Amino acid sequence: MSNNEDLKRQEELAKRIQEQAKQEQEKQIRREEELRRIRESQVNQKQQQDDIIKGKPTSGRPGKDD
Repeated sequence: MSNNEDLKRQEELAKRIQEQAKQEQEKQIRREEELRRIRESQVNQKQQQDDIIKGKPTSGRPGKDD
């Protein structure tokens, strides 16, 4: 095998490794965004439950209680 072929294989391997790292990073970002959305949803649900317990109206109509 020539040095040129070795270099091409090493470059190809380096490209694959770099692409894999990029995909993993994107996957991690998507996971973090999903967790953030879940946490926000949980906070909103807790706030709604707290409002119900306190007797606040839950609908978007001021002065009207469900």
